[in-house]
Amino acid sequence: MANARALDDEIEVAEFLKKLVAALGMRVRAGPLCGRERGAPGKNGISGAVILYESHAAIHTYSQLRAAFLDIFSCVPFGAANRPLRINESPVNWPFQS
Repeated sequence: MANARALDDEIEVAEFLKKLVAALGMRVRAGPLCGRERGAPGKNGISGAVILYESHAAIHTYSQLRAAFLDIFSCVPFGAANRPLRINESPVNWPFQS
């Protein structure tokens, strides 16, 4: 089950993005930039992005739903056999598990 506190923490989300792209060998051009969404119930959370020389990485968390959506886009190959990276295969600690 996801850790709602970490999913709702801008600093935790930003640190995760930095560690993730570094572990994948990508270079940060700008960011990360994170902001809080205070929308309708169930739509609250943090959105964050980091601009990479290789492209970008973004995350959107929904703390009340205990969910996160992560997108890593790269113009250069990464990951095991260039297939989608699963959370349990993440090269950094996933701080959002409770």
